[in-house]
Amino acid sequence: MLTKRTKIDGLGEVGESSGNMLTNVRELGELISVRDEAYARIHSDIGRTYGIRVSMVVSYLKGEAPVFVKNGMTAELARYLLCASPNFLDTHSSKQYETVRTVAEREEKSGVEPAKRRAMICPSRGNFSMSPMENLAHLEFVLEDLTKSYFEKNSKRPVTFYPIDASIVDSAKGTILNYIWFAGLDHRSTLYGNGNAVNVGCRTRGVLKRD
Repeated sequence: MLTKRTKIDGLGEVGESSGNMLTNVRELGELISVRDEAYARIHSDIGRTYGIRVSMVVSYLKGEAPVFVKNGMTAELARYLLCASPNFLDTHSSKQYETVRTVAEREEKSGVEPAKRRAMICPSRGNFSMSPMENLAHLEFVLEDLTKSYFEKNSKRPVTFYPIDASIVDSAKGTILNYIWFAGLDHRSTLYGNGNAVNVGCRTRGVLKRD
């Protein structure tokens, strides 16, 4: 059951769901993107003190840099994540990682603007920060057309991404897939790709009806 609905001009009606990952996806249809959540934060009081799950996912493989994938959270993936919890979802195959990495490499080679890409390879297997001064392409991939305005809203602080520890990834038999948590403004808008609390009831948003 949706717990809240908010009308945000220029975006639409934003619904809020509280429940586990599968409940969130079923109630909202599609989780909000990082870009749309950033828009909501710029134009309302949403997202100041607490974070949410978003539609972007991360694909990991032994010895390789993680890959960001837009709009990757589906009901099917949410079910798999819940079944795997409290462990990370190990697909026991490298196919999924190889597929999204190929997409990322093809888009980069073709000169697709970062904001319009569907996938992007992370610059490191460890934590990294994104700002106009470092890893700008990754910030543009995540925030799209709101890169400059959200950087200002975030008090000109870098957005840091925290992945699953490489030792955990390297012990898996195949691709690890995981969701991203987008922390609130009071917590520097950090992106966490290393959480596994999918069975915990958390606030999550989605755009129910666009303007």
